[in-house]
This record gives sequence, structure tokens and C-alpha cells, in this order.
Amino acid sequence: MTTLDALVRAGKLDPRGIALVKVDVEGEEVRTVSGMRETLVAAGHPPIWCEVRGPQGSSRAPNTYVAVRDRLKPLGYKPYWWSKAGMRPVFDDEVVKRADVLFERH
Repeated sequence: MTTLDALVRAGKLDPRGIALVKVDVEGEEVRTVSGMRETLVAAGHPPIWCEVRGPQGSSRAPNTYVAVRDRLKPLGYKPYWWSKAGMRPVFDDEVVKRADVLFERH
């Protein structure tokens, strides 16, 4: 196992080809996002579709949403709900269980 940042540093992945990142790693969201921060910048800040967990989302890895949000915020990312009707900001208290959140820069 490795990180996206390590793959880019080793020349095995060109970040310019990344248009979207999907994260569904069963409670390892924080470590996963932490290992791709350099790549996100090099790729031009692509959107991130991430399954996160609220306080009731898992007994093994509860409340990963807050830590993921905090890791992405310095890069300019904000959390959004996305649906056919459009996007709207996520309010922290709305993420209670598991949820798919779109992190984008606006």
C-alpha cells in the first residue's frame, strides 16, 4: 500500500490526468486524504467524492468527516451535498452516519 503523493513523487502517476478523486476506504478516509494533499495541489485541486462517517457512522472509525474536512480546508476545499437538483453546502451537524460528500473549491 502507498499514497498518491508517493506515486507522483516516484513518477508513476501524472497528477495532470486526475479529474476527480473517489474515496471509499471504510474508515481510513483521514489517512487516505492526508496522503494525497500534494497530488491534489499538483492536479489543480480536482473535486473529491468521499464517503465519510459522522459520530454514529462507525464504531471503528467514527466521525471521519470532521478530520477530512479539516485536512482539505487549508487547500481551499469546501463540503457539498450533490444531487440532480444541484449542490448545497454541508452543515457539520448534518453528517451523522455514513455520507457521500463532494469536496470542491469554489
